[in-house]
Amino acid sequence: VVFGAENAGDRTAALRLSGLPSVVLEALPDWKSHDVFGALLRAGRLDAVFGWLTATEFALDRGAVLAADADLSDPRPPPLLFRALRRLRRALVGRR
Repeated sequence: VVFGAENAGDRTAALRLSGLPSVVLEALPDWKSHDVFGALLRAGRLDAVFGWLTATEFALDRGAVLAADADLSDPRPPPLLFRALRRLRRALVGRR
């Protein structure tokens, strides 16, 4: 599973699969988009990943960053989003 390390939703979904047999996670550092093809293309790794996906016996190429090696701590939410969620929580609590 290839995912952007900065995409919280994709990272969470990928980490749920961690530890399952035959599942290998690869984090794309500093990538926020759900579109991982663009990141792989820019890094010159798209062919290597397609080869890895289609080979009967595969090994990750040297450009891979395994999820276990990447810093996948949850990033702090953007301040505007945090304030908006706090206002929403106050509004919902006030309706009770």
